[in-house]
Amino acid sequence: MHAPLQRYLKSLLLTLLPVLPAWSEVPGVIPNFDPHFEIFELPGGEVANMVQCIIQDKVGFLWFGTRGGLVRYDGRQMVTYRHNPLDTGTIAADYINWIFEDSKGVLWLGHCCDGLTASTR
Repeated sequence: MHAPLQRYLKSLLLTLLPVLPAWSEVPGVIPNFDPHFEIFELPGGEVANMVQCIIQDKVGFLWFGTRGGLVRYDGRQMVTYRHNPLDTGTIAADYINWIFEDSKGVLWLGHCCDGLTASTR
């Protein structure tokens, strides 16, 4: 690291160091913050665990757009939605690049090379 950059970073750190403990004790910043983390695997193996996007809808469901379909998680169980070429009511493709929820609660799925799917669940 270059000497001027080292001096700048050192002075910045020495300036902020006394202030950092005060930030952690500011009342009301995040009251009663007690996060809970859960580690899990999505159903469908390795391809389904290649998550491209995540959204939480207005109802509270977590939706995972993967390379192997759309997965809905309600906090207890997962449901996977996949493309079925014989059923026009399924999603357009399994590879999902993005998910968007519009003001009416419709989930829009963007697929790699296969267009869009509008899903009312």
